[in-house]
Amino acid sequence: SVSAGFAIIDMMEWSRLPIYTTGVGMVSSMALGIFMAGERSQRILTPRTSILSHRFSGMTMGNYSELIARRKEEDFLHERLINHYMEYTLLKTREEVEQILMRDVDTWLTPEEAIKYGIADRVEMKNRQNGGL
Repeated sequence: SVSAGFAIIDMMEWSRLPIYTTGVGMVSSMALGIFMAGERSQRILTPRTSILSHRFSGMTMGNYSELIARRKEEDFLHERLINHYMEYTLLKTREEVEQILMRDVDTWLTPEEAIKYGIADRVEMKNRQNGGL
């Protein structure tokens, strides 16, 4: 969930230790927000990792007053996500974030595109210590 992801990010930012992140296989949804909050220069992707960015979705039930109250929280979450992307990527305006990473449809990125947008710092082809074996 988005709120659980932000709890993890809060702990990462609070930590005195640098948090290195590695994306393997697929990094999607709120996991992408967590990944990009890693220590700059230490956000690493493997070459065949798929990256998925999209707007969050939710389901709300209740009476009219409950729906209005929930809508306020959903608006807060959307703003937090926009601000998070602007802080941890090279995208610096709301418009850029919404046009590139938070569109109405899923946005799939290659590791190279993730580097282009400042989501990740590098792609590691193989383990340097053992030659990738």
